[in-house]
Amino acid sequence: AEIIATNLLHDPTVRGIVLNTRDVSERKRLEQQLTHQAFHDPLTGLANRALFRDRVSHALARARRQGEPISVLYLDLDDFKRVNDSLGHSEGDRLLVVAAERFRISARAGDTVARLGGDEFAVLIEDGVDSRGVTSVVDRLSEAMTRPFMLGGNEVLVKMSVGVATAGPDDTADDLLRNADMAMYTAKRRGKGRSETYQAHMYTDVKHRGEMEAALRAAIEGEELYLAYQPIVSLNTGRIEGIEALVRWEHPQFGHLLPQHFVPLAEE
Repeated sequence: AEIIATNLLHDPTVRGIVLNTRDVSERKRLEQQLTHQAFHDPLTGLANRALFRDRVSHALARARRQGEPISVLYLDLDDFKRVNDSLGHSEGDRLLVVAAERFRISARAGDTVARLGGDEFAVLIEDGVDSRGVTSVVDRLSEAMTRPFMLGGNEVLVKMSVGVATAGPDDTADDLLRNADMAMYTAKRRGKGRSETYQAHMYTDVKHRGEMEAALRAAIEGEELYLAYQPIVSLNTGRIEGIEALVRWEHPQFGHLLPQHFVPLAEE
């Protein structure tokens, strides 16, 4: 209820306080609904990126006061695009909803599970959980994904890659999310369906990879690529049975040679 009090003590015809009351239940319900929508994912009902980042920030502040560790898990469904392309976006959404529910059940009661966007999820682990406790949560999440999903009338097995990052003394919420994200992409590069824990060298590796990709895009215009041919000779006959064609890259910074592809040729 919304109550407005008006002082009419000075009015000789009233000489009192007048209260006007209005039912604002519907307005409150709409406000709560808007607040929920602003901080929760509409598809899965999990916390969204904004709410998750806010909770990580508060958890970091508590952790510094209490001297307890906190960790973030970054989860990404492997080959999710293949599900969307082959079964349609409605089945892809079904996969996200079921996976979100599995993550929620597998996490501890005090953990925050969020959908950050697309097929990316995250879990905030606090309350002083050590590395063994974090590993236990990762194992439960991974176990939950071993069960097939019923999509389009078929059983579909979907794995996930997990990145783990534990907060350092000076880390911000953005730092922790970035580190967990880097660890997740390292897990993907190393074969998918696995977990990796963030190490400081990962940032350097990603930065170096980005620099190399940017330089390679400009390599053709800079005439830094050239072809090199190497004969493939049969040891039994001594005959040339093919040629290995290599694209080599001469760059002032990335000066090492990079073989790109092999093209076997027919016998003469």
